[in-house]
Amino acid sequence: MLPASPPQFDRKDKHEVQSLALQCPVKYVRLVRRNVKGRTRWFVQLVCSGIPKWKAVHALGNERVGLDLVPSTVAVVGEINADLGVFCPGLDRTEKELRMLRRAMDRSRRKSNPGNYNPDGTVRSGRKEWI
Repeated sequence: MLPASPPQFDRKDKHEVQSLALQCPVKYVRLVRRNVKGRTRWFVQLVCSGIPKWKAVHALGNERVGLDLVPSTVAVVGEINADLGVFCPGLDRTEKELRMLRRAMDRSRRKSNPGNYNPDGTVRSGRKEWI
């Protein structure tokens, strides 16, 4: 059995989230197993009762809002104002390039292996050797 290591706290906890969490009563404790860099690590998670600490930047408002999520945009409508934005702006939209690349690879595969395909374009059954 490995020796227990002392708990590690964030010394740069400028919002005092850990100290507030440790003041609340503990509901239960769970063990979590994770693979970190190919090794199995065990962690202990304390599940505390109470209300989590909110940063002033993320304060809750009093307004009711509605969301409309579509594949490319998100609309937020509230009692006071509304906003329309791009859904997941950090993602690259590379579907078209990927589709073109896959089609080119399929054409190359068909040209390199003509004996592996039926006249209607489907892959023939049985043993095949791919190039």
